[in-house]
Amino acid sequence: SASFAAATVLLDTLNLRPITVELENNPIEGERYYQLKESLVAISGEESINSPGSPQQRALDWLAYNDGLKLDHRAPNLIQRYVLVVLFCSTTELQWHRDLQWLTDAHECEWKAEGGIRSCSENREVTDISLWNNLKGTIPTEIGHLTKLQVLYLARNQLYGTLPTEIGQLTDLTYLGLQHNRLSGEIPAEYMGKMVKLRTVYLEKNDFTGTIRRIGPLCQLKFDAVAPRGVLREINSDCKTLYHGDSLRFPVVVAQIAFQHEMQVNR
Repeated sequence: SASFAAATVLLDTLNLRPITVELENNPIEGERYYQLKESLVAISGEESINSPGSPQQRALDWLAYNDGLKLDHRAPNLIQRYVLVVLFCSTTELQWHRDLQWLTDAHECEWKAEGGIRSCSENREVTDISLWNNLKGTIPTEIGHLTKLQVLYLARNQLYGTLPTEIGQLTDLTYLGLQHNRLSGEIPAEYMGKMVKLRTVYLEKNDFTGTIRRIGPLCQLKFDAVAPRGVLREINSDCKTLYHGDSLRFPVVVAQIAFQHEMQVNR
């Protein structure tokens, strides 16, 4: 569609715009730009947001100059909108297959078609992101600021890099689907141990390494009717070695095998 084509061109050229000239010619917009930047530096840090062509800088520029909503630095949905634009900018090394109405002037809860932002709370906080849309790039650390997320489905794309530790900030998350990507590094199980509402985790068909230990924080979220600590019922991941023990059985399947002790994630 025209809006999607415009968004794609925009993201290809934003980092080349003479921002300082634009600020000098429009001091009111210049003040708004710096107020937005000051608010968003707290989310991304100075280095990222000042790096030419970074997803963070491009997202800031879009919010300041191209977003028809013209949010100011006090807008309740500023951080949410910014994080979603950073996610878009971080995963568009290839063009998305479908136009999901992202980067339109509508509220971000309307950025959906066949997927995208599938649901929001009554307060218009994003609760479900489901994107299977030829995403290529990395999962930004800013994802941890979408604290009302309950479902994060980014499976069957071309995502690479590590799973950021900030994923552990999503304490309302019940479903995490990252299978069939190219993610690597260790699964941040220590940080994921804070996600007390997790029920289902799909990580298979990636390049993760390391060990998910039965006695570790993530597995301590397992559902246990006798001594409830969490509601986790299922982890799916490629496993290299499955160690069997005679202690508490964890009702989780790894490649269709009952997970009893700990698993070595396959490289």
